[in-house]
Amino acid sequence: MSCQDNITMAQLDRVSVIGWLLEGKESQVYKKYAEQLSIKAPMAAIPWVISAGVTSRRW
Repeated sequence: MSCQDNITMAQLDRVSVIGWLLEGKESQVYKKYAEQLSIKAPMAAIPWVISAGVTSRRW
């Protein structure tokens, strides 16, 4: 789950219509909260598992 998903999940009523996510609205909500909370994620849509370095393992 990405940082953006995490923030907007609690506000699904603001970022969806009849159960369908509105990606543009989701991005707007994320940007608003990221700015207010000073969130410094490398990219909003990268899942936290990947950004946490789990992919650096040797397969």
